[in-house]
Amino acid sequence: IDIDFLKTLSPREISCGLAECIKHALCQDEAFAQELLRVLNPEARYTEEQFISIIQKTIHLKINVLRMDPKEINEGKILVYGHTIGHSIETLSKGKLNHGEAISIGMVAAAKASVFFNEAKKNLIEIHETILKKAGLPTKIPSEITIEQIISQLKYDKKIAPAGELVLLEEIGKIHATEGRIGDPVTADQVRTVLKECY
Repeated sequence: IDIDFLKTLSPREISCGLAECIKHALCQDEAFAQELLRVLNPEARYTEEQFISIIQKTIHLKINVLRMDPKEINEGKILVYGHTIGHSIETLSKGKLNHGEAISIGMVAAAKASVFFNEAKKNLIEIHETILKKAGLPTKIPSEITIEQIISQLKYDKKIAPAGELVLLEEIGKIHATEGRIGDPVTADQVRTVLKECY
């Protein structure tokens, strides 16, 4: 891990990179999520030890997923948590949002979908918003992007088309699966219901 390179990045770039680490913690490791809640800060100021710990844990979690499912057929769908809606927001922002910022918003949307459609505990949303804000990441869709624009953009996401689905959580550190299958089918109206709560 080249910590010297990380020191050349702006706080915004560091925060955007941390979105990936946060994703793995939220999906796979509650203890890691609790660690991030303690150390994350909007100024993106971290010690070398903190950087190394965060990155090593993220790499370990990602490798575990890829070993189980290198083609992202089932367990590998963990890697796209927050990305379905996040990718659409990133495209529609026309460069105003970085990838990590858009995925941050997408993860909040996924948490809300988990509560609305999967009866996950309501504090799931609060934990997402808290951890992402602590990292200096946005949690709401920019007002200039409309719900219908997002719905239309979703049709072009290779991860969701042709049958719409979202990767949802049961709780922090645990992906929801139905009879072992990850990815919950959703309708456009269900996505609209979620998006209305994301502004």
